[in-house]
Amino acid sequence: MKKGIIMEKRRNYTIVMDENGQFHKAIPLELDIGAQTYYENKNPKWFIIYRFLTSSKFILPAILLLLLTCILPFYIWNSSEDTYAFVSIDIQPSLELVLNEDMNIKSIVALNEEAETLLDNLSDIKGSFVSNGTAAILDKTAELSMLKERESVLIGVSYINNKQEKDDITSELDDYFQNNKLYNLVIYKVPVDIRNLAHEQQVSVNQVMANEIERGYQASTFEEAKGNSLDSNEEELIQLFYK
Repeated sequence: MKKGIIMEKRRNYTIVMDENGQFHKAIPLELDIGAQTYYENKNPKWFIIYRFLTSSKFILPAILLLLLTCILPFYIWNSSEDTYAFVSIDIQPSLELVLNEDMNIKSIVALNEEAETLLDNLSDIKGSFVSNGTAAILDKTAELSMLKERESVLIGVSYINNKQEKDDITSELDDYFQNNKLYNLVIYKVPVDIRNLAHEQQVSVNQVMANEIERGYQASTFEEAKGNSLDSNEEELIQLFYK
């Protein structure tokens, strides 16, 4: 069936304008004039111009309504799909999750061969909520014998907006894994500077963070990250991971 806007109602038929601005005689519909609906042609012939003068008062509002109906969902979808943050996960596999503002996974980037193997065996988690997707990654990594109990897992979160004050992703992951007893999870916020440097070097964000910890947080942004995110035990786990 086709979709259009009701322009005029008669006892035996309804006049509907389609997305191309053309008019059709459809079987009677019970909806009000101006409503968007699916319809079925009463007569297969197209109304290229149908009573233009008598229905002209409806044309502009109907066209505007049609344009809004078509365009608005696109902008809503596009906004929700904009990249909001990155979650870098290092186990044996090293990978990065790209998230939208709803904290759903847009895409996954493998940073080493182990991550490529993992993704080949992992069911599609695109569209999954970040905590559910991360849990699926840990489960599959353990299933592939690339993660054992009490081993460390580094999860660094960096936001597109460097001034992001609401660290909602690390809070969500902390809450989700708060009862975890299997692994040593380090979940922390990473400055955009470190993420950019990691991308330039094509290495994991966590590896760059380990280097900065060893160097003593020489940049102020790294010092800020230290003060806000990591305690001494977490710093040690990050450094030991790359020893």
